[in-house]
Amino acid sequence: MGKKKRPVLKIVLIVLGAIVIIAVITNIAGGGDSSSSPETTVATTTNVESGEVVAAPEAPPEKKSSPQYVKAGMYKVGSELPAGEYIIEATGDMAYYQVSSDSSGEIDSIIVNDTFNKGVFAYIILQDGDYIKIDRGRMIAAPELTLQPKLDAIPPSTYKVGKDIPAGEYKLTPTDEIAYWERNKNPRDSINGIIANDVVTESVYVTIRDGEYFKITGVQGQKVY
Repeated sequence: MGKKKRPVLKIVLIVLGAIVIIAVITNIAGGGDSSSSPETTVATTTNVESGEVVAAPEAPPEKKSSPQYVKAGMYKVGSELPAGEYIIEATGDMAYYQVSSDSSGEIDSIIVNDTFNKGVFAYIILQDGDYIKIDRGRMIAAPELTLQPKLDAIPPSTYKVGKDIPAGEYKLTPTDEIAYWERNKNPRDSINGIIANDVVTESVYVTIRDGEYFKITGVQGQKVY
């Protein structure tokens, strides 16, 4: 009696099963889908017309907004600009600012004022109802600007201690005929706000503390380490 022949269909199924098992083993040995790795993952999108999957364009970098300066002029606080602490920068020689309680123009209405040269900064505090006048200068909200001068060669300006320059001891060297320094607790009060001040003709040492406003005119400062 002859041998029985195996059905052809059964042989084909066995061969197909072996191929599937080999493919699974090969996929596992190769590490699986490379798209799971964060180093090789690429954002993709699908072309609606062709159905082709292509790399998605990168999002453009966010643009940093420029600081908002208030140009020279006269403004009413509370209606044209908010109350708060501001920094005024002299953009021309003999720049001038004036904070007044009203718009009468009378001397008695002046709360605080000052004249300073190009490149010098001054702090002011404005309240609702004030009028601020700026000539040959511009103004910006204090939180938007930090001065940060070189601590071995600090130029004339008014600095907020703890924000623009660190507290500590400083050496002041006159660079002009009129050399002056001032420690102030409130730039809105040019008289009663003064903690200490002096006109100098030779080098001096001054210690300043956090929260104070340190004004130097005609001198160069240097942090003592």
